[in-house]
Amino acid sequence: VKTADCVPILIGDPVTRSFAAIHAGWKGTAAHIVTNAIGKMRAEFGAEPKNMIAAIGPCASGENYEVGQDVIDRFDTAFPNHEKYFRETRRPGHALVDLRLANQDLMTAAGIPPANIFTAPFCTIARTDLFFSYRVEKKKYGKTGRLLSVIGIAEGRM
Repeated sequence: VKTADCVPILIGDPVTRSFAAIHAGWKGTAAHIVTNAIGKMRAEFGAEPKNMIAAIGPCASGENYEVGQDVIDRFDTAFPNHEKYFRETRRPGHALVDLRLANQDLMTAAGIPPANIFTAPFCTIARTDLFFSYRVEKKKYGKTGRLLSVIGIAEGRM
């Protein structure tokens, strides 16, 4: 899956040897894309969330990812306690959103044990020396690259 500020999520089930790569931007997060992927793994491969291992890669953090009222409104309808994912900014009608936390909550609600969810601590907006950031580089250079997150089965593993 390719990202540049959005949340890359990799999920694997060592029992069924099934896996998923998910691109969870704010729209996908609000649409519960990770929950849908887990459901698809269950339906198509018989994977059980209790066996799944998940990784959340580098993405825009809740300290730097500012969104407008349209995103706040979408989360209001998508999450019962949506306030926990937002921090106020100085700009009216804007807030900082924590997509990592929202996706972690969706995965645990779907049955993946919290101990099986690993989260990279890096923010793509803050660390453009290491990662591509759509928000930073698009303004600065008019274009940006993408991060590639990959999951698969190595022969003799998993």
